[in-house]
Amino acid sequence: MPSPSSKSSWLCRYSSPTSMCSQVVFCRISWSPSASGQAARPETRGYNTKSNKQRVVKTPGGRAVFQVVKKKAKGPICGDCGKALIGLPRLRPIEYARLKKREKRVNRAYGGSRCAGCVRSRIVRAFLIEEQKCVKQVIAEKISQQKMATEGGKKPKKK
Repeated sequence: MPSPSSKSSWLCRYSSPTSMCSQVVFCRISWSPSASGQAARPETRGYNTKSNKQRVVKTPGGRAVFQVVKKKAKGPICGDCGKALIGLPRLRPIEYARLKKREKRVNRAYGGSRCAGCVRSRIVRAFLIEEQKCVKQVIAEKISQQKMATEGGKKPKKK
């Protein structure tokens, strides 16, 4: 707390669109009249926890103010291989809710959930499984035709 003899005021600081954080920050600037002529020193807003990071920024007027620093986003990853997904923004979870559907996904099957390599391998695997089923059916038909030829044309009775 500043001493009663010190000056204090409330400032509202809007961050620029090019800066890393885009939040409005209200911080209390306090300074005490001293003979050494030190500049104003901003007061912190609580403890330096993971969700309350701050950095000091000099305004064009020469004052030092705090800006709240956002947490760094991890970004979406592939559910199969764990690689980062290309073409999707790295945002915090609440910010994904504000995006449009076309911005949350890639225009492809499993877009926004799986990477292109994993989608390709899934398609190839599904195709090969279907081909294997067809081959099994053809082999089963050939075996049944051979049995019918060896038995002399008798049809097997249904049970």
